Amino acid sequence: MEKGKIRAIVKSARKPKSKLAGVTEIFTHGEFTLAKGKNLDIVMAVTPLDYFQKAAGDLNKISLLFFISETLEKLLPREVPNEKIFEETLGVFRVINRTDKAYVAYEYLYKLVVLLGYGLSLLVCSKCHKKTESLSEKNNALNLASGGILCKKCSSGSADSTNLSASTIKLLKYIETHDFPDYSKVKFNDNAQKEIAGLVTSYLNHIYQKELKSPGFIKSIKALK
Repeated sequence: MEKGKIRAIVKSARKPKSKLAGVTEIFTHGEFTLAKGKNLDIVMAVTPLDYFQKAAGDLNKISLLFFISETLEKLLPREVPNEKIFEETLGVFRVINRTDKAYVAYEYLYKLVVLLGYGLSLLVCSKCHKKTESLSEKNNALNLASGGILCKKCSSGSADSTNLSASTIKLLKYIETHDFPDYSKVKFNDNAQKEIAGLVTSYLNHIYQKELKSPGFIKSIKALK
């Protein structure tokens, strides 16, 4: 948290008697003591605070943690401290670990892109910049290329737009203006869950300009059911 996202190495971690082997497993939350190395910092000691053990034993949950981690790795700048993102990330890991509310991962990921400056235009048309009319119950066009929702005029003939329900757009607006402890408690139907998952996945690929690997892994896990 003090240095932001960094890269470091753990020497001899694979040796059976290594004291750092267990405490440097993936998804470990802890206090790390680092020493300055020639190219990369070196992990000297770790005080573990949480291992997220329940999530580690569940393929569905672990796939979501990988998705979050991959997104942070691809989009988060190095060595730029951001306490807000740290707290939001810790919050979503804890909820995924102890509950079955998988959809909170996608709520968090949208909040992450907002915090990184990639929030979608949800109040005005992203093409003509005029205030949009009242939302329809089901079909509201959102265009990733233009960066947000479209008015009825601009959405006409826009083949690359996604239709979202009013409840999903309202949820996105709520996420933008609230913190994880608040938006993670909002209950919404299965359709909104599918919409926000699809939208967030597509938007992250659009921002990164490549397809992230984790969504494919999540899809393969669901196919096993």
